[in-house]
Amino acid sequence: MVDTRSSLNKLVVNRNLTRTRAIQLHLNLENIKDKYNIYYSKVIGSGGFGMVYQCVHRRTFAKYAVKIVDKNLLNDPERWHLSYTRQCSGSYYDQRKALVDELAIHKLINHVNIITCYETYETLHQVYIVTELCEGGSVFSLFDEGALSEKRARYLLRQLLLGITYLHRLCIIHRDLKPTNILLSSKDPMTQVVKIADFGYATFARQTERLDLPVGTLSYWPPEIFLEKGYNKPADVWAAGVILYCLVCGKFPFHYKNDRELISRISKGR
Repeated sequence: MVDTRSSLNKLVVNRNLTRTRAIQLHLNLENIKDKYNIYYSKVIGSGGFGMVYQCVHRRTFAKYAVKIVDKNLLNDPERWHLSYTRQCSGSYYDQRKALVDELAIHKLINHVNIITCYETYETLHQVYIVTELCEGGSVFSLFDEGALSEKRARYLLRQLLLGITYLHRLCIIHRDLKPTNILLSSKDPMTQVVKIADFGYATFARQTERLDLPVGTLSYWPPEIFLEKGYNKPADVWAAGVILYCLVCGKFPFHYKNDRELISRISKGR
C-alpha cells in the first residue's frame, strides 16, 4: 500500500527532485498509438498549450480522453498576451515545471470526484495524458438549462466539495476551478458523478504558505488575489461558491463591462 503522506512529503520538500523523478518514473516512452487510436476529429476540449481528444484502446475498445500537450509552446512568448497576471506580479510562471507538477499530482491522487489518470506518454515534442472519459460533458453545459433547482445544485456542489476537501488534505490547490473544468460522468442527472479535471495550474502549498502568483481564470479569483494579500486553499472554496451561484441563479454573480470593473467588484465583494 502506498504511503500517501510519505509521498506528499517527498513532493513538497524537494520540488526539483520530484519533477525529475516524475519524468523518469511516470512517463511512458513507448508509442501511444500502438495502444490507442486517437480520434482527432472528436475534440473534447482545448487550451492554450494543448487539446483533448477522444481515444479508444486498441485491444479492449474502451473509450478514454487524451490530453496532448505541445512542449514546444510552453513558455513561448508568442502564446502570451498582456494580462492582469503580468501586470500585478513580476513572478515568472514556468509552464514546463507546472506540467511536471500536473503529472506528479495525477499520480498521487485517487478520488471518485477527481478525474482518473491512467497513463502518460512522452515523445520529443508532446506529452500525452490518458484519463477517463466523462460522457456527460462539463458543468458549463448545464447553463443551457437555465437556473437549476436548489436540490440538484446541492447534489453537484456536495460532490465538488468532497473532491476539493480531498485535494486540500493533500496540500494541493487546484487554482482553476470553473464550470468547464468540472466534468460529469454521464448525461443522466440521477447518476451523474462530478469529476474535477485539468490540473494544469494546480500546485502544492502548506497550510501557512501564501501564494502570490495569480494563475487560472480571472472571473473565479478571490478578492485576496486582487488585493495582493497572497492566497491559499480558500481560493478554491471561493471559486466553488461562484460556480454554485451560477448554477442556482443561472448567471454570473458580478455584473461587469470589462476586466477593470470585474476586478473592482470582486475586490469589494459586490
